[in-house]
Amino acid sequence: MKCEVYRQLKSLIFINLRPHFAHNSLVIEKCNHNMEGSKKKKTAILYAYNGSQFNGSQVQNRHEGTRTVEEVLEKGLFESGCISQDNYGNLSKVKWSRASRTDKGVHALCTVAGLRMLWAPKPDNEIIDEINSHLPSDIRVITIKLVANKFNAKNNTDYREYEYIFPFKALFPDEEFSLDVVKRVNEMTAKIQGTHSFHNYSRDIEINTPQAKRYVIKFEASTEPVLYEGKPYLKFTFIGQSFIYHQIRKMVGMIASILLGKYNMEAIEESFKNPKFYVPLAPAEGLYLARVHYSKYNRKMSHRPIIITEEEEKKIKEFFTTHILPTICSKDEVFRAWVDREFRGTEQNIANEENKESESECEDNKSDS
Repeated sequence: MKCEVYRQLKSLIFINLRPHFAHNSLVIEKCNHNMEGSKKKKTAILYAYNGSQFNGSQVQNRHEGTRTVEEVLEKGLFESGCISQDNYGNLSKVKWSRASRTDKGVHALCTVAGLRMLWAPKPDNEIIDEINSHLPSDIRVITIKLVANKFNAKNNTDYREYEYIFPFKALFPDEEFSLDVVKRVNEMTAKIQGTHSFHNYSRDIEINTPQAKRYVIKFEASTEPVLYEGKPYLKFTFIGQSFIYHQIRKMVGMIASILLGKYNMEAIEESFKNPKFYVPLAPAEGLYLARVHYSKYNRKMSHRPIIITEEEEKKIKEFFTTHILPTICSKDEVFRAWVDREFRGTEQNIANEENKESESECEDNKSDS
């Protein structure tokens, strides 16, 4: 009896001491109701988010005013009865793992988190709807899938797929979108594919160090434009086992440098071989995590594969169309200002931008890109 009283008292103290975890009795009562008959199972949550209003994806120090994707998702899982009150506020208690992390302002179209989750005795789609009813519109759970007990969202990943959207006219002010233009771009991107030393595509990394060596499986521009309000956007796709900090944005920066006449094609090889070679950092606004792939995990017969169904693909496409694309396309002036600063400015402007980049890196949450 004393143990039970102590447990309840501990829970009440926890709620009062953690204002951003505090929930009134009606919310807690509903959570307990949602958990009735629930069983804890290892789960993969596939979800999307617009990162504009978040200070990155990963839980930080839970300071007041710091809003991260994982904290909001955790709150929604708790309020829907998928995480118990005893485990709420400490993701390690539910064996949380993440496939990737993104910095402030970067989006995800379909990323994965693994955890020990409480499953109510009802259809999967009802559980998903219940979770989403407790989430803001800029985070959506696409699906939930049962996985092996040893599943780790990061360690079981084969490779990650990112995409980047750039206003076409900012790169090609005097040309129309065509296959010839894309072919020209992809002659450049092909030279970045493969294994190289990407030390100049990050910061404070020495040439030919293990950290600098990365294998880019795919880097290419889409043959179809992304259209928004009648304007064409060029979409780049990146697939790799992992990317170092700023690598993807600097890969875009290198292509832009060649297209806009700052460098010639030989600059790509120089950037891999030269200990110090300046590569512009493209704006973060165009970047989003598109997919996380689990090919090896899916080939094993001992557990269910993580496969996205046609219906789930529709949800992903809808989130992109309604939440990610409009946000990126509303930032056209950011891309144009970057082009003006990097390619039509002075050397002093470029030096100032390098210093600014160095300062902001300390503030940003480190990520793969």
